[in-house]
Amino acid sequence: MSTLQIAACYIVKNEAAVLAKSMESIQGQVDEIVVADTGSTDGTQEIARSFGARVISCAWQEHFALARNFALDQLDADWVVFLDADEYFTPETRDNIRQEIEEANREGKNLLLIQWKNYDTDTGRHLVDVYTPRIFRLLPSLRYEGRIHEQLRQDGSDVKGVKIVPESRLTLIHTGYSSHLSREKAARNLRLLQQDLAESRQPESLYMAIAEAYDGLGNDEEAIRYAKMDIDRGRQPLTYASRSYRLLLQKLANRPESFAQRKEIAARAVKDFPELPEFHAEYAECLAQAQEFRAAVDEAVKAERALRSYHSIEPLQFDEESLQFLAQRQAAWEKRMRQECAGEGKRQSEALPIVGKREGTDEMTLEEAKRAIADDAGNEAALNRYCELRKESNAGILATELEVLCGSGERELDFLLHWAERNGWISLYLHFAEHLEGRFGRKMPRTELYRQAQHGDWPKVREMTVAGLAACFSRLVISLLLLEKEKTPEAQALSRECRTLLPPAAAAVWAAYEGEDSAYNEDAFNAVFPLVLRHGEEDQIARMAVLAGGLSTARLYEVGKQTMAGEHWKAAFDVFSQIPAEAPEVTAEFWKNTGICLYHLREWDSATECFDRSAAMGKETPEIASYRQWMKEKAVAGIA
Repeated sequence: MSTLQIAACYIVKNEAAVLAKSMESIQGQVDEIVVADTGSTDGTQEIARSFGARVISCAWQEHFALARNFALDQLDADWVVFLDADEYFTPETRDNIRQEIEEANREGKNLLLIQWKNYDTDTGRHLVDVYTPRIFRLLPSLRYEGRIHEQLRQDGSDVKGVKIVPESRLTLIHTGYSSHLSREKAARNLRLLQQDLAESRQPESLYMAIAEAYDGLGNDEEAIRYAKMDIDRGRQPLTYASRSYRLLLQKLANRPESFAQRKEIAARAVKDFPELPEFHAEYAECLAQAQEFRAAVDEAVKAERALRSYHSIEPLQFDEESLQFLAQRQAAWEKRMRQECAGEGKRQSEALPIVGKREGTDEMTLEEAKRAIADDAGNEAALNRYCELRKESNAGILATELEVLCGSGERELDFLLHWAERNGWISLYLHFAEHLEGRFGRKMPRTELYRQAQHGDWPKVREMTVAGLAACFSRLVISLLLLEKEKTPEAQALSRECRTLLPPAAAAVWAAYEGEDSAYNEDAFNAVFPLVLRHGEEDQIARMAVLAGGLSTARLYEVGKQTMAGEHWKAAFDVFSQIPAEAPEVTAEFWKNTGICLYHLREWDSATECFDRSAAMGKETPEIASYRQWMKEKAVAGIA
């Protein structure tokens, strides 16, 4: 039996509603519980004693660190689990507390960072997941600092010997951010923070917390000011160090007049936190708004890479749904790039974007391309340039050179293989596929198809392509979209053949899309629509989007918003027009979105009417005010 002594500790005042649940979650895992009570009158002390806790009185001096350190001084243990009364371990992980502490003790660690999931109990909304220091070795050198938002420090510096515990082993739930308590807490926090600010030897360490307190009180100007001061310090060695960036970008997004500042902050965010995909996505939006579409596409690619390789303790607020939305935006930016190139009279082959291409890469020398790849192995434009300059070389030699430049591990080979396929370097694709199979046992699905293409066996290629499409639904839908534009008998025959390979439910959607009287369900529509939205032309998107009218009005509205996000204004307006006036979706947001579509369609009067309806149902938002101003400017300029 372990001789390691583990204590649990609380600072409480009137926590009767939540304390029992917290204490239940540590039963059997600690040797003693100490509760420092600062003046409870609601039965909190009785609940604590019912769990065997030793309750001590603690004079409240409006200083959380003093109270915590007072409680620590009452303990006689090796390790402490220091919780708030509104925190509890999940049922799935509560029995791992002692085991994780004993393991950390053997490893010589001093502090455990555990997953901390925050919920608003008024709304049930999941707020944010971060890592928090709640379990640590009881050492005289480890004490709290700060009147509010107190931090655990070791002799005034960062704690040494930190271990991150996987979420599957320990997870703590926190319910202290309930909506009805937020403003009250923000006011209290700001008062204490201002006292700390006047007394602290390191006032800059308080900027982030002050910004959040002002935000909680609705004072955007002060929140922005302190958040800027915080990010000017550079990235700090904290958990959830990205908070000030998130706050700034959220506030500036609602201020069109601050766009230049928002773009600058987003650029700094991706530099300080390159591992966070949401910052790359935000920067991509800013670049696109500045008409820098190629750079926006490049940043979108970085967002996807960051999501796939995410391994940070910073909270991740970007998921597959976010990535799908970003992909829609990326498709719209790529389309704008093609349109701009076509408008300048460029050849179609030049108009098609190379994802990740940077300005000036067409003029790179071989050495410059090598240096660019060395700086960023994901620079696809530099890879393309390098291969163009070395295209006379044997493909096997060239593949080896690229592996030396980019790496030859499984992840690096996987990237090189997909880059080669995207950009048409089929000989290189075959070499990378062979290496993946030989070294890591991974057989690539289209290797044989590309071998047949290299040998010029086109009947075999066609046979394999059609059969393969049945196993790759997205490629099948994309092929149907492409074939629809070809008016030749061969294309129409192949289209009919491809339709037979669709799953029956998806085939019903496609039949309705082609004008047939076909019943289809929402699941099948949901599978087909995103592919059409990303890869279809304007008329194809419009025809598919209106099929949502055969589903619920809620789904129809969501489709309209998705179509709008891709900047398909006419198609989105057509969808919104199908929603009956009495539908619950017809809200202030609905009229605002409809007005934005009409604005882009240059229907100024109708857009104004929609914005008026939105304002009448809600309020005149800064976004609507911006559109009104833009319409006035266009009227003055005589733009019809």
